[in-house]
Amino acid sequence: MIRQTVEIGFGRSSPRAVLQRSYVLNNHLSGEVVIPKGFTDIEVSAFKDMKNITRIVLPKTLLHIDERAFWGCERLEEIMLPDGVESIGDEAFYGCKSLEYVRLPSGLRIISKELFKNCLKLRTVTGLRSVRCVEDGAFWNCRSLAGRTRWGGFGTCRSRAAIEFGGKIEAIGVYAFYRCERLEKLSFKGTVKCLKSHCFDGAGLRELFLPEGLEQIRDGA
Repeated sequence: MIRQTVEIGFGRSSPRAVLQRSYVLNNHLSGEVVIPKGFTDIEVSAFKDMKNITRIVLPKTLLHIDERAFWGCERLEEIMLPDGVESIGDEAFYGCKSLEYVRLPSGLRIISKELFKNCLKLRTVTGLRSVRCVEDGAFWNCRSLAGRTRWGGFGTCRSRAAIEFGGKIEAIGVYAFYRCERLEKLSFKGTVKCLKSHCFDGAGLRELFLPEGLEQIRDGA
């Protein structure tokens, strides 16, 4: 495995340091990439289609990951997201077909639209206590996702799983559980306000436990 360290220059007058796509392209990154302490943002599509990266180590100073930042990193197997990360943009890990494990930031509140769509080998997601919203198609076609977690949002989830929601989920997005054919049990230990259209479309549910205080179930849910 090749180990590389991304080095970024910082302007003293700026409180933010952004990892730009131009830097990534110029350095032909592969194998394990270690990004040092100091930068705060990864810009839109920064690592898009970097097919030879297998692991990325991010610094504790990271605050924001923009849209499609790691789109199509097909050999990426693992990424540890620091607890300081406040937001992750739509489709940030779309098509990371080898990604197996993700530890979400402890304070992350939104699992954004199509965040892990087509992550075919994704098996484990942890760090869910602060999540308030699972947006549309967040885990669409995560065929390997299995085991007990604290919430859902899985599209085409073909591995057997029992899902338990904890905390205060405000909404489950459109097609959140789309074609979760082996998902048999779903329960909510906390609260949920809205189940959006088709969020359970095609799921193999045998048991569904809805919480008190549910305010809205959209057509086709």
